[in-house]
Amino acid sequence: MNLKKKKGRTDFLYPKYLLLPVIVLFAVFFIIPVIGGCFISLTNWDITRSGIRFVGLDNYTSIVQDSSFKKSVVNTLIFAVSIVIARNVLALLLAMIFSKGLKTRTYLRTIFYIPAILSYVVVGIMFNALFQMDGTVNQVLNFFGIMCRKEWVASADTALFTVIVEDIWKWTGFHMMIYIAGLAAIPRDFYEASRIDGASSWKQFRYLTLPLLIPALTVNITQSIIGGFRVFEQVLTLTKGGPGHESTVVGMMIYEYFGRGFYGKATAITMLLSVVVVFVTIFVRRFFESKEVNY
Repeated sequence: MNLKKKKGRTDFLYPKYLLLPVIVLFAVFFIIPVIGGCFISLTNWDITRSGIRFVGLDNYTSIVQDSSFKKSVVNTLIFAVSIVIARNVLALLLAMIFSKGLKTRTYLRTIFYIPAILSYVVVGIMFNALFQMDGTVNQVLNFFGIMCRKEWVASADTALFTVIVEDIWKWTGFHMMIYIAGLAAIPRDFYEASRIDGASSWKQFRYLTLPLLIPALTVNITQSIIGGFRVFEQVLTLTKGGPGHESTVVGMMIYEYFGRGFYGKATAITMLLSVVVVFVTIFVRRFFESKEVNY
């Protein structure tokens, strides 16, 4: 009887032991840093002070009142909305084209996916060359009779636009591959049955393809939103937030505050950004999960 109880206790605890390493890693690399970040954000810790003092929500109130921070929030929202729409529309369009019977579809998929594996340093150098005054973009426009001598990256009205274009170019191929996998999982019988019933190509897309692509849409839109709010490398390597603060995003504000030694304020911005990303991501995932179709 005792042996049976001991074996039952072992069988119950054995899976828990397997989870222990994961729980330890999660605590060390996530829970503890989050708790530490919350504490630091409530202090006046910066490089000019000899001691650290608890200041409550002062960092948060001063940040919200900062005009530079407000500008960075607006830029981040513009960037996030732009890339979420552009990335997914273009990626879905390319996925549908390359899911057809093209002989060169494998090569074309590879070509469009390659930018996703390039580092932002390389991409930043490329786009700086493309969008400078004597760059390829202006030369192409001049060739078609549109006289342009614009310094795209250094101009206040186009700096953020160049960052958006760079991001779309880099990540559209990545999202395209996820949509291609989603399209491949849709049974062909559904399309054959809809054609027999007289459904047009638009109706097939509207009532078949889109509903059955919800899982792929959820992944791509969630990743796009997270990438949009956490934008940093693109701006740092291309415009460095300039000219002025015209292309400064929240990630650049965090970078600048940490660089100047304002650790309390920088951590407070990080915590605000993290909370926004978590809540928006949860809302988006729940919305799309409610739209999923079982088949």
